[in-house]
Amino acid sequence: MAILRLFAGLRDAAGMSKTAIEGATVADVLDEASRRFGASFTAGLVRSRIWVNGEEATGDTSLTDTDEVAVLPPVSGGSQTITPPAIGVAGLVGVTALILLVVADVFGTEAWYSAVVVGVLSLWALDVATVMSERGRDLPVVPVLFTVTVAVVASRLLGTPGLAVTAVVAVMAPMVWGVVSETGRLIHIVGPAGLVSFMAGVAAASMLLVRYQAGGSLPEPSVEVFLTVATISTIAGMVFDRFRGVAFGDPFTVVALAAVLAALVAAAIWDLEMSTFLLVGVVLALGLVAGRALGSIIRTGSTSLIDQPPGLGWPLDGAVLAAVVLHPVLAILT
Repeated sequence: MAILRLFAGLRDAAGMSKTAIEGATVADVLDEASRRFGASFTAGLVRSRIWVNGEEATGDTSLTDTDEVAVLPPVSGGSQTITPPAIGVAGLVGVTALILLVVADVFGTEAWYSAVVVGVLSLWALDVATVMSERGRDLPVVPVLFTVTVAVVASRLLGTPGLAVTAVVAVMAPMVWGVVSETGRLIHIVGPAGLVSFMAGVAAASMLLVRYQAGGSLPEPSVEVFLTVATISTIAGMVFDRFRGVAFGDPFTVVALAAVLAALVAAAIWDLEMSTFLLVGVVLALGLVAGRALGSIIRTGSTSLIDQPPGLGWPLDGAVLAAVVLHPVLAILT
């Protein structure tokens, strides 16, 4: 029997993420799945994308007993209705990680804050690697973890230039890893590895530099503003995912609007220049939306975006990319 993996709304409509189904072709497997899981599931299949063993497939693709069929619905829109997803484990993981960063920033020393930043970004990278592994793409995590470690040292010793050093190391590390790893030199591995390494490493350096330079060249509550924006927008996006039937727009729009409003609220709370932090909020909103979209692409291997990508760390995708631009935008605008 082929293994059928389901994601996002299809997973919730079926009540499971994986099952074994007999079928000679993809169409046979999906027909049987529709019979088992009902009309809501069938409606979600209309515009879904299909992969077999990590490669995009069609209904007439032949299957063997060892094949794995993955089905991912696109981002919300259209006439079909899928049962709204619950705020599950992934949502709790994402919010918990952001709250840990808030606690470390408010109550911890610079060393503790640095440790939590490294831990959150490393776990995010490991989650992406796990998801890619399930699609048959083994993303190497050693170069990513090395880059995050370099980010800590470079930002502490070099200051702002450490951001550039981290970016260079982030690009080079996966390529160097390809010298010692045969699979690590494949283009479909090097590309995603370089991107994840860059996002994790530069995000770490950016968040650490903002903390180190707060009260000096940057406003004192800069980290607090970012964490406020990231936390509120992430929660708003997940709540909309659950209650989209009574809201408006799509999750990406909601995340962007929440980010801008959160930046203005934070500026009012800490008595910061409203016009400046309105621009900061807009840039962070773009980062959060682009990060959520980019995370969906990395995790699924397709440009067809979905509401809730696979993995436990997807709620952090937007926050990670927003962190990449955090220090540069603050350095320019403040």
